Amino acid sequence: KSHKYNIESLLVHLIEKELKSYESIRIKPSKANEIAAFKKSKSKNPRQISKFLRNDVLEAAGYKCQHPGCDSNHFLQIDHIVPVRRGGDQRRSNL
Repeated sequence: KSHKYNIESLLVHLIEKELKSYESIRIKPSKANEIAAFKKSKSKNPRQISKFLRNDVLEAAGYKCQHPGCDSNHFLQIDHIVPVRRGGDQRRSNL
């Protein structure tokens, strides 16, 4: 063998490194991620939330209803804190 490392162990190492990086981003969404999600969620309908942003909000909520006293995890809806008709937008902080 002319290589110090075998290719399979190198690939496994790189994949594990990328997965750790991805997990840290998903667990701790930064302001940059919020801005990116906001840009991706732009649509003609201001009430429409992108799949990316919806998944991010639901994941942060543990895929459970956040209404006090409710622990449902079925038929979840995402509402705007400040309604769109009153100037609310699609930023993660407003959902």
